[in-house]
Amino acid sequence: EPPAMDASSEATSAEESTVADVPAEEAEERTASDGPSGPREVSFAEVSEGLDLPAPEYPRIAKRWGLEGTVRVRIVIAPDGGIFSAEVVRSSGEDVLDAACLRTVWKRWRFRPTGRGRVATVYDFSFELK
Repeated sequence: EPPAMDASSEATSAEESTVADVPAEEAEERTASDGPSGPREVSFAEVSEGLDLPAPEYPRIAKRWGLEGTVRVRIVIAPDGGIFSAEVVRSSGEDVLDAACLRTVWKRWRFRPTGRGRVATVYDFSFELK
């Protein structure tokens, strides 16, 4: 069963960071259209409205061990709607849950094109055993 997803998260403070970025040449191309202060911060609701963004699968090993937690991920969206970067800014305390969130964002999430420049948002993924 997929974890519950909380779309109300809009905090932006980074407490812990695990970063996964695009290759350098693609990053250079994508950052060319950013403003001088980097990506514009937006609410998750603003960029996700009407989109089907699948929840990460609950890792089997995490279920077996009874692991639960909430992972806050900061997502930077490229002008074409692809993922520019994704990083854990508040860990669940369990690497397997954090990794499941990043894997899902990178492989399965796509947003509408943002127009000029990148936008950044945060999202809380909750893993709860029922």
